[in-house]
Amino acid sequence: MFPIFWGKTRDLTQKMTHEALSEPHRDAVFEVGRWASRGALDIVTMATIGEDFGSIQDENATLAKTFRRAIEPSRGYIVLAMLEIWLPAWLVHILPNKMNRTMGESVPILRDLCRHLLRKRRQQSLEKSSDGKDLLSLCFHYEEVARANEEEVIDQMTTFLAAGHETISVGITWAVYMLCLYPEWQTLLREEARANLPDPNANIDQSRMATSADVDNMPLIQAFINEVLRWYPPIPQTMRETLQDTVIGGRVIPKGTWIALPIKGFHRDERVWGPDANQFNPRRWLNADGSVNINGGCQNKYFNLAFMQGSRSCVAQGFSKAEMAQPVSATVVWP
Repeated sequence: MFPIFWGKTRDLTQKMTHEALSEPHRDAVFEVGRWASRGALDIVTMATIGEDFGSIQDENATLAKTFRRAIEPSRGYIVLAMLEIWLPAWLVHILPNKMNRTMGESVPILRDLCRHLLRKRRQQSLEKSSDGKDLLSLCFHYEEVARANEEEVIDQMTTFLAAGHETISVGITWAVYMLCLYPEWQTLLREEARANLPDPNANIDQSRMATSADVDNMPLIQAFINEVLRWYPPIPQTMRETLQDTVIGGRVIPKGTWIALPIKGFHRDERVWGPDANQFNPRRWLNADGSVNINGGCQNKYFNLAFMQGSRSCVAQGFSKAEMAQPVSATVVWP
């Protein structure tokens, strides 16, 4: 996966460099969220389904545009999501509004693409012409092992695409924002990145690809990403339903009760994270010897809910952190 991450990271920085140098006075202003979304989309689609949507080179490329219409949240999407709190989902989904029409047009196109790629990979497997190292191949094997039907596998593929894209694009955006607020971390990460990573603007024939070992040798970027995810968790709140009557904090919670878990609030609880819980401090993720502290200074890792924990934790959290680390590192190297 790392060659894919770095290849697309390099495409992103080179495209931004080209646009910056194209400005008459070389003082281009970039809307980080838009560029993070473009980069995340190409990385996720290449790593999961082996298809380049071409979003970095052209944000209006057909596949990229279709994906954004189907997946990216808009004001209309948020309104519909809020309505689902009070109304049955099936009723909200048939309301005659623009958002539902857009989803109705875009989602089938995205699913058809996943179906086509799955069948193509199935044929390649029969012909032994695929190396089987991307998530599409895993989906194909899941279909065989779990005896899942094609539509169930496509459900998994679209979930990977949506969750991967949104988590990474938002994470990169917040990371760049925090770098603007804490310029001393720009300096620290720039020095670490230049000591460990290839030049993202080097010619492809003159540069090696970044590897997992490179990121493993960069504790500062790992600590910074972990703190960004603590400060701005990808999902600030989630819900859980009790499967049986229980007691929490002396309060009786009947079976079937929905409980809101305010992850962002947990992440700023001084009882867990210490007196500096409400301060942005990446060094909490570093041990005295400079190595990464996976608990962030807490008693154990279960207080970190950025990707949840236990059996319901995000299976792709390592993927997400690695995918964030390379573009953020390249961003500080780029100047």
